[in-house]
Amino acid sequence: MNKKMDKKSTNLLFLVVLSLTGIIYMTGCGAVSNKKEDNYALTPMVMIDGKLYYPLGRGYVDENHDFDGTIKSTVDSNEIPTENEQSNFGSEYGYRYTEKSGVIEIFMSDKWYEYSTNEADMSVTNEHPVEKQRIELKPSVFSYYSIVLMLPADWDYEIQQTDDVPISNMSINIKPKKEEGQYISIGYSKNFGVCGTGLSQEEIDLNGHPVWKGTYDNYPLWNFIVLKDENSDCVIINHAADTWSKNYEKEIDEILSTVEFNIKDKLVPDGEIVNISACTRPESIEYTYDDCIDIQNIREYFNSLDLDGNLSENPGDRNGMSWALTFKYADNHEVTLYYFDEYILNAEGQWFRVKHEQAEKFDEILSGIELFKITPSKNKVEDFERNIGEMPYTVDGDECYNIVPQDISEKYGFDIFKFDKSYAGYLMYNDKIYSLGSSFGGYGLTAFAVADLNKDGMREIYFTFSCGSGIYRSQIGYFDMATEEVKIFDYSNEDNDMSFYVDSGKLQVCNARVTPMGSTLLKIVNLKKVGEIVLDDGEIKFNAR
Repeated sequence: MNKKMDKKSTNLLFLVVLSLTGIIYMTGCGAVSNKKEDNYALTPMVMIDGKLYYPLGRGYVDENHDFDGTIKSTVDSNEIPTENEQSNFGSEYGYRYTEKSGVIEIFMSDKWYEYSTNEADMSVTNEHPVEKQRIELKPSVFSYYSIVLMLPADWDYEIQQTDDVPISNMSINIKPKKEEGQYISIGYSKNFGVCGTGLSQEEIDLNGHPVWKGTYDNYPLWNFIVLKDENSDCVIINHAADTWSKNYEKEIDEILSTVEFNIKDKLVPDGEIVNISACTRPESIEYTYDDCIDIQNIREYFNSLDLDGNLSENPGDRNGMSWALTFKYADNHEVTLYYFDEYILNAEGQWFRVKHEQAEKFDEILSGIELFKITPSKNKVEDFERNIGEMPYTVDGDECYNIVPQDISEKYGFDIFKFDKSYAGYLMYNDKIYSLGSSFGGYGLTAFAVADLNKDGMREIYFTFSCGSGIYRSQIGYFDMATEEVKIFDYSNEDNDMSFYVDSGKLQVCNARVTPMGSTLLKIVNLKKVGEIVLDDGEIKFNAR
């Protein structure tokens, strides 16, 4: 980081924000009253000009959003509409007439859906109604993907998803109710990959998407279906390929024909970004980011935000300082976002509210300083024990953990290990081991930050630690990845623990209340500021307040 004083939705695949919704309804109904007495809802329907219209299938994107009318009222999902411009699935949806006889289109979720006056178009008959479930998957935490499918009522489903942001793995797992064990999963899996041994693949079309259908060792039914190219994390896996699935081929094909894959536009679109410029208004402080990790961090931050577009006011009417961030791509096009008081204006001119806890990280992201917390795992512990040679001083039952989050380790190329009883802490970088501070009588390593404060193009790893041989105290140090040296500041904070936070683009140090939670985990509450780490005459220094 260098310092100086423009609505569309694309059909692709899976996962959006909010919660999970499953709405059960019957396709094809021979009801004579306007209400069913059981727990199943009727097929979605709407009355326009005195006629009932029923859904024909998948939606499509059209930039023309002109309406001929609006659905003005709604009834319960197990009732039949009786008034003009009334539905049993909601109101305030726009509709338009088409050139097709008996067909209208309704605009929902940024797509146009065809509705017909002819129930037979739904491929069911009144004599043999088919109960189906409409499954709409909306993740519990933010992601740009979502999925909708129709599932026969005699099939079960369950939802699985990770709680990371954005979501890395998520699926709808389906199987017939009378079958036990394995299932078919329809979902998103980051970095999905396959083994080529015994594999044959066929390129097919799935609801308008080019996909690979893969089969291993001549199984009677396919093993996986994966979207091609940049959407290859979107996958359908047949875990029942060698059991019940071969007996349900027709039903499975019918289910897959209803799957809708959707992805909303990202705030920062994909593509190679060469630099990012950020400036404040009206003060006109400017920053330029051309480091690949800074660019990655800023892009990931904006594309992981949980955004709310349902605003009761126009944030643009407020006064105050705002940020303008311009992302310049390798093909010379640019995307500009505006950030103001927990609101973002995207390139299409739409405002969004940002969740408070995510907005609090904005200053940290622009500072180029990345904080991380102790996240214990057994990742690379064997490598550490092999590289350290003679085991350091430990106590009975001392267990070693890698305390660096995996994404931090992968991004910056280092790992930190800590023992859960002696609290001794060590850094592993370039297959070398370095001791980080002292731990006897204290908690050892407590807080961490990664930054390039001296602007040499290499990061430093900042840490706080506590010990107490005689007098309990905490100190601050850093490891310079350029010189591969550990340095400890002279400052000693007696009878206190310390932690980091970011404010005004600087790495701040504060007193902290530390509570051990087991397995090297610590609960840390930041308290009063004690100083900041700065670059002074080319030297990294700690300035106590």
